[in-house]
Amino acid sequence: MKDDDLIELEKTIRKMMNIGTKEWKRHIKLKFTRTEALVLYKLNNEGPQRASQLAKSLYITTGGLTGITDKLVKRLHHAKKR
Repeated sequence: MKDDDLIELEKTIRKMMNIGTKEWKRHIKLKFTRTEALVLYKLNNEGPQRASQLAKSLYITTGGLTGITDKLVKRLHHAKKR
């Protein structure tokens, strides 16, 4: 693949991500990020699984997954206090 092709591919991917982000924000009713929602969706549909397996399927690191789940747990804990 030529350098010019890689640059065009990168531009296309960025455009797609921008469109996806705009659509996500337009349709989301809850205050979850896209990745948080994907974590919840996969766990709901596939059940419990190893963090490494879940992270791999979402193309994120296990450290990133830990950060996401920490935020979700904190949000749930905060919601229960209300």
